[in-house]
Amino acid sequence: MTTVLTALTHRHEAAFVEVLGEAPGITLVRRCADLAELLSTGAAGVARVAVVSPDLRGLDRDALRHLAGHGVRVAGLVTPEDEEGERRLRQLGVATVLHPGDDAGVVAAALGALADATTSRPGGPAEEAPDDLPAPDPRVPTRVTVVWGPTGAPGRSTVAVTLAARLAAAGIRTLLVDLDTWGASVAQLLGLVDEAPGVAAAARASEQGTLDVPGLARLAPEVLPRLRVLTGLPRADRWRSCAPAPSRTSCAWLVASSTTSSSTPASPSRTTRS
Repeated sequence: MTTVLTALTHRHEAAFVEVLGEAPGITLVRRCADLAELLSTGAAGVARVAVVSPDLRGLDRDALRHLAGHGVRVAGLVTPEDEEGERRLRQLGVATVLHPGDDAGVVAAALGALADATTSRPGGPAEEAPDDLPAPDPRVPTRVTVVWGPTGAPGRSTVAVTLAARLAAAGIRTLLVDLDTWGASVAQLLGLVDEAPGVAAAARASEQGTLDVPGLARLAPEVLPRLRVLTGLPRADRWRSCAPAPSRTSCAWLVASSTTSSSTPASPSRTTRS
């Protein structure tokens, strides 16, 4: 038996609840009025699956992490014409999407499989991208190079910028990210002093499920052919506003300028999947 919570907008809630009542092996535990009620009920451990609307107020990655921490997998309910809503759910990591017209058998099979899954997020299709920024291919790893140095060590940003520029000149799509936690300076080196911190904006968008490839392109200006820059935070205290969240890039190589107060050197480079 699969136990289910719902947090849906009024337009489709009544009809979907009827479908749940007819779905074999499905038990509706509670119809939650808002996100706070959904989170508290999920924390009580009374359900395995939650079905949410994409426009549920406050729905973000933090809410999904809270539910996942209590063993609750999340599915979405969107109308077929609501492409933006479905896109947002998938960017948040909700891969199981139902439609108001689905019959009881389809709903039961989808929610039953989700309840047995280890995550709400199996691999999904790549996002659409503008012509100059190809969509990411999850099968192709993005090379990541971190230019690291202890606090106060000179030259990190210069080396990172030079390396990124050389890669771009060699025909490789490159993203330069300023992750200096004490005083980002890549923007100043490249004459982008009027740019808002791209790292902060990207972190916020990712947390809210609105960061996609075109959105990343808007936040990371192209300073040279095939070279985009995600500018950093000028003050260390502003890093508190950046919640960690995964994202996918369309670049072939990512160069990051970073610093740490740790006495243990970080590995200078590694390869990860985009």
